[in-house]
Amino acid sequence: MPQPGQMAPPVPGAGASPFTAPEQELETLAQAAQNLKAQLGEIQKRIQELEKGQSIENPKGNKKAKKTNGTKICVTSAGPDLNSQIDPRFGRCQYFIIVDPVTLEYEAIENPNMAGSSGVGITSAQLIANKGVKVVLTGNAGPNALKVLESAGIKVITGVTGIVKEAVERYKKQ
Repeated sequence: MPQPGQMAPPVPGAGASPFTAPEQELETLAQAAQNLKAQLGEIQKRIQELEKGQSIENPKGNKKAKKTNGTKICVTSAGPDLNSQIDPRFGRCQYFIIVDPVTLEYEAIENPNMAGSSGVGITSAQLIANKGVKVVLTGNAGPNALKVLESAGIKVITGVTGIVKEAVERYKKQ
């Protein structure tokens, strides 16, 4: 029998100390946290690249558009060009096509939030607001995304369908 303040001797065949499992779990959780931090760093780096104008269509971030009246239109798209179908989902669309309605020059940005679990509308709205967009054409946008866009002074037109280029042309006739 151990004296007060002493630990009992190990029982043969009883396995590891009960204190190793929590320590191992802490180590596993610490490693998982490091992995998540690394992934977050990569995501933040990609967001910065996108905000600087680096996209699939324009990987070096070169300025392609000529100076016009400054109005930029964002259209949610299922593909990376003006002939793509409009994606009806704002926060989870596949691409954002940022178009100069005068020259029809555009930039396609792959949506980094497409597969996110929550808050994708807000994050996508912030991305678009940082691009200097004045109008968004989309099928639908959630209430939180709408609040962010409208607070940034961006006009949002929902219920838009068809081809990206045709939607821009329809908007120009309004």
